[in-house]
Amino acid sequence: MLKDLNNCVDELNQLILSGNTIEAIQRYYADGIVMQENEDSIRTGKQSCLENELQNLTKIKELNCRLLKQAFDYPNQVVFSEWEIKFTTFAGQQFILMEVSVQEWHEDKILKEKFYYKEVKKI
Repeated sequence: MLKDLNNCVDELNQLILSGNTIEAIQRYYADGIVMQENEDSIRTGKQSCLENELQNLTKIKELNCRLLKQAFDYPNQVVFSEWEIKFTTFAGQQFILMEVSVQEWHEDKILKEKFYYKEVKKI
């Protein structure tokens, strides 16, 4: 049975907010997801996204995400989210990233996601 888009997005957000980004990817990314950060090379496939996230997490001691705003395009199953992401490295350096994600959903899974951000700033 398919879940309502709102329920899927809410569950995804709760996983991200609680620091469970790996579980979020495992549960809500389609096997053939197409993901891109800004205009960087496209990453294809859930496994590729998982490996990238695991690599990023090896550098981070603490991660705090805050959802600032979110909008839905229901007819096209597209979700726009604005995030504030703060993280601390194992060396004690603190950074902040302001990011917008655009997700295209189909049958409870994200088929395509693109992240837009300017830079990671040291705080």
